Amino acid sequence: MPQALPPKPAFSSQGLPDPSLWPIEWSSSGREFLEWITNSQTGEVATRNHNLIAVGNGLNFINSNGVWQASENLIELTPSGGAAALRLPNNVFFGPTLSTTNGLGLLTMSNLVFNTAPLGVYFICTMAWQAP
Repeated sequence: MPQALPPKPAFSSQGLPDPSLWPIEWSSSGREFLEWITNSQTGEVATRNHNLIAVGNGLNFINSNGVWQASENLIELTPSGGAAALRLPNNVFFGPTLSTTNGLGLLTMSNLVFNTAPLGVYFICTMAWQAP
């Protein structure tokens, strides 16, 4: 004998827009938002909390004030004429000329410093490539 299908749920739900983003650590961020649930039979409105955790490399960093913030893919110009990516766990500094004296600098989240400079910069147009 076939089993009867379960009844349709009596609730409908809609999440609130723009949930807040709370950094937790270097590689995860938590999101918490409230959902309003309406009972379609009685019209009663209830709320339910939802928590999500996003995991990935370099999602957050500690800013100069010691506060956790979400990382940003942003390179900003510096007063010296170079540029720097400072809104990430590892900071990258670009010198104004990328020469051997002030080319590229990397400051890791462990406070290790690495300095390097490119040997050459090449621009390639992939549109010009043709199969033999």
